[in-house]
Amino acid sequence: MEATTPSPQPSSHEFGPHENQIIGTAGKWIGYWSWIAIVSGALMIIGGILDPEDLIAGLIMGGVYIGVGVYFRGAASAMSDVVSTAGNDVQHLMTALDKLSSAFKVMVLLVFIGALMALVAGIMLAMRG
Repeated sequence: MEATTPSPQPSSHEFGPHENQIIGTAGKWIGYWSWIAIVSGALMIIGGILDPEDLIAGLIMGGVYIGVGVYFRGAASAMSDVVSTAGNDVQHLMTALDKLSSAFKVMVLLVFIGALMALVAGIMLAMRG
């Protein structure tokens, strides 16, 4: 007869006032950053529309900033849920961390791609000169 291990049950841990204050403050600042990213993305798109030479770059970068901002917005909302609800603190915090992780993955990938493009452009310029 096979021994089975019970599947883990969701934790019903509730954070105390001190932890809620820290999580709430983090959520507030993440929310501010989300709006900065979303507004910046919208401005990039508008800039691209107003300057047709920058249209493609404005649409791509603006869309990325808006997308990242939406992930950050979701993380801020989940952190707010940790503080304002009872019974699902761990689940809300895990949702927030998942959204933060996704946003940072996109940002790291874009920085890497940008650095790679700058390196290629530098090499091409050096070869021309």
